Amino acid sequence: MMHRLLDVPEGAEAFLVQLYQESYFHFRDRASFRQDGRPGTWALDLRRPLARSAHLRAVCALLLRQLEATGVHQVVGAGAAAGLLVGGLVACGHDIRGGIVRERRKPYGFREQIEGALSRDQPVAIVDDILASGTTMIRVAEVLKAEGYATAAAFPVFEFSWRTGRAALLARGIASHSLARLSHCQRQSLEQTTVWNVASSRQVVWELKQRPPSPDQVHG
Repeated sequence: MMHRLLDVPEGAEAFLVQLYQESYFHFRDRASFRQDGRPGTWALDLRRPLARSAHLRAVCALLLRQLEATGVHQVVGAGAAAGLLVGGLVACGHDIRGGIVRERRKPYGFREQIEGALSRDQPVAIVDDILASGTTMIRVAEVLKAEGYATAAAFPVFEFSWRTGRAALLARGIASHSLARLSHCQRQSLEQTTVWNVASSRQVVWELKQRPPSPDQVHG
């Protein structure tokens, strides 16, 4: 399988390619499953590279550049990867407030669903590792609205361009600003090897070439 990285920030090409490579897992290397329970043929897991300080600092530096351009100083997310991003942005940024949206309101303690240092007087940006269907970010936006916060925009690290997440967010008035959009390329039938090059149009192309899976693997 091959993917193309589009709309990559200038100067971030090599790093985002490395981040993608370290996040990519084929079913032969690490089993993953879809929401309906079926096994997936491949998956991205950014939680592993984001749990390394050097990678997290580099990703947060790129996201902070985008946040500064929009004038947003508050970030929130839900889940493990978003929690790493929120913590990294608060630690690396200047005057950045952060918050975490829980799956449900705690039945004890302060009984809050949003925990952190967010202010209702300023807009909030939603961060996450991957934008696919947009379900997680939309849920976060709905919780923010119910709690009296205004959502400024969404800032995923990677975005699957063939999924409906961007459109779903836009339908709710939320713009998405990913560090890179991923698009499908034609499948190749070569030995597994990684090749990437930087084009003059600020577009990074990298190819993961592998033997084609057997019919039972494709339809399993």
